[in-house]
Amino acid sequence: MAIIFNMKLYINGFKLFFKFNEHLTRSEFWFFVLFNYIALFLYTLIGGLTNFAQLGNIYFFISIIPLTSYAWRRVRDTGKNGLLCFMPIYNVILFCKESQRRSK
Repeated sequence: MAIIFNMKLYINGFKLFFKFNEHLTRSEFWFFVLFNYIALFLYTLIGGLTNFAQLGNIYFFISIIPLTSYAWRRVRDTGKNGLLCFMPIYNVILFCKESQRRSK
């Protein structure tokens, strides 16, 4: 049951990838990253077995925008500027921080 729920989060990442102002929790972000790497590994493996080696690269370029969107939202939820998601080591620290509560 938990895996099905987490797969819905992964699919939502592709549905909502242009909504940079949405709220995103740590678990949603890390499950999206986990399923993204699993899918990338599987597409690369399948591409290697079927002599279509570019399959993993195609998936990578398709998933780069949703992954960037999730990273941007995750950094914004920590109270920092979204552009910090492109800073190499500092972004991982921000991804692990708790979200700040937003006033509505």
